Amino acid sequence: RNMTKSVFCQLFVLIALCYLNVVYSYPDHAECRVMYKIPTTCVEVKERILNQISEWDRSSSCPGNCHLVSKRRGPPLFDVNYEGTDTACTACPCGQKCLYQLSSQSDNLITGSHFTPVIKYED
Repeated sequence: RNMTKSVFCQLFVLIALCYLNVVYSYPDHAECRVMYKIPTTCVEVKERILNQISEWDRSSSCPGNCHLVSKRRGPPLFDVNYEGTDTACTACPCGQKCLYQLSSQSDNLITGSHFTPVIKYED
């Protein structure tokens, strides 16, 4: 009887471990891969990306000056609508088109970061 109970317990643990492995086999972080086909030259795409990073660099202001707000979900420092809408932003961030930083560039690679307006997390 004890041996049957022991085999049953071992079988139960094995099945539970297999189940957990299947259910929790995904990575515990965001992961994606995006591929685009852009109908222009690589040189032009690179130039446009670098220009956009420069336009939205860390010296630029975020909508509502949310980059100066220290309280999470605090109100913007001046009235501003969400981009492309008539809806007022009442809690920062009110947009993400700011705080980009170029790290490096080569012929075929651009690396950089984005810092969230309020908490300054690096994306």
